[in-house]
Amino acid sequence: MGAGRQAELVPAPRGARAGAATLVASDAQPEGLSAVSQGNGQTTRNGDLFVGWGALPYFSEFSPSGQLEFNAELPAGVNTYRAYRLPWPSPAARAAAGGASG
Repeated sequence: MGAGRQAELVPAPRGARAGAATLVASDAQPEGLSAVSQGNGQTTRNGDLFVGWGALPYFSEFSPSGQLEFNAELPAGVNTYRAYRLPWPSPAARAAAGGASG
């Protein structure tokens, strides 16, 4: 990413040929920051795009129309090169389902 450009995720269309790409969408990092490396994107069941901003300590979620729905910053000193959105039942929900508590 060149100097002065902000981080953005550009998903590749399914079935894209090697060496060929068509821009289908682009979502910019909400804080306007620039990531120098890494990152990932995950399409959720409802069509949202969940993004881990790689070298930046942020993760975000966008609606299919590109509207920012969620943006979070990890605590100081914590970083990750990828982020995923997964189901996370509360301990109470696990206990109610007969699973382990705590």
